[in-house]
Amino acid sequence: MARLPWLSDASPLPSANAPMISVIFAARDEEEKLSAALVTLLAQDYPQFEVVAVNDRSLDQTPEILHEFEGANKNLKVIDIASLPPGWLGKPHALVAGSSNRAVNGSCLQMPTFILRPMCCAVLSLSPPSGSGIT
Repeated sequence: MARLPWLSDASPLPSANAPMISVIFAARDEEEKLSAALVTLLAQDYPQFEVVAVNDRSLDQTPEILHEFEGANKNLKVIDIASLPPGWLGKPHALVAGSSNRAVNGSCLQMPTFILRPMCCAVLSLSPPSGSGIT
């Protein structure tokens, strides 16, 4: 029986074939864990990615931390939300405001292959089975 590909089965994509990926996260009052999470998220081994960090009305040092990292990382963009539109909850609004392809938690550490391996598995799943005659 065939199995789904594992992330560890995936070979890195050549840089020229790697599509641009946007990673979004919403952060609200995350000053304790945010710096460590940003370091791991920005250390991805994927060749073409951007990180969109949405400051969701934080009252602590979260905005300052985000903007400090933004100044030092060209692939980090920070969006500050000051208030919510009527009827919206914080995280859904922040994720829509960031308008991205992928969501993560702003206080979680990420492996360097967080983007790369799933993208490679997506390519593997689109590749025809060997010996199928499909090219």
